[in-house]
Amino acid sequence: FELLLIDDGSKDNSGSICDEYAVKDSRIRVFHKENGGVTIARALGVSLSKGHYISFVDSDDFLLNRGLESLVEAMSNEVDIVIGAYERMKEIISINGDSTISALEYQNFVLSSSWHPWGKLYRKELFRNDVFDIPREIVHGEDAVMNIRVAFNCDKKIRFISSPIYHYYINEDGCCSTFNMNFLY
Repeated sequence: FELLLIDDGSKDNSGSICDEYAVKDSRIRVFHKENGGVTIARALGVSLSKGHYISFVDSDDFLLNRGLESLVEAMSNEVDIVIGAYERMKEIISINGDSTISALEYQNFVLSSSWHPWGKLYRKELFRNDVFDIPREIVHGEDAVMNIRVAFNCDKKIRFISSPIYHYYINEDGCCSTFNMNFLY
């Protein structure tokens, strides 16, 4: 695997911490840029990645032991996205158990509930067209727009695994804790 760390204009010591990890491990690459927001940072990471699959990890979260390995093991030629269970406040959340759904069923699923990009393994080719072309005015809910667009680029199956692969930290004061659906209408 390769780990791309995007320092999106952090004002603290995050950038130098990322650089220290890159010196210790050749699989880690660090990119420093002016603050442009999470969507631009993700777009940069996808464009600079060399692999066939993409997985996102938010800066305050982490992958559980063997999390990435579990996602990769569940991927196959017939699957576009693998979605793992996640841990939140000591509770394991498994979205659909161990199951597989069609691309059409996934489109409906994303439209109704699953907007977060983390805890998933995507085929890189799903990030085409206008996936990251999100108006800068949308500062809450850009994950929803990206995931909806990715869902409509799917034509294979989507696999859910009940193995917990991700730890999600809830920051009640953060930008992701509230979401307004009005921009969709």
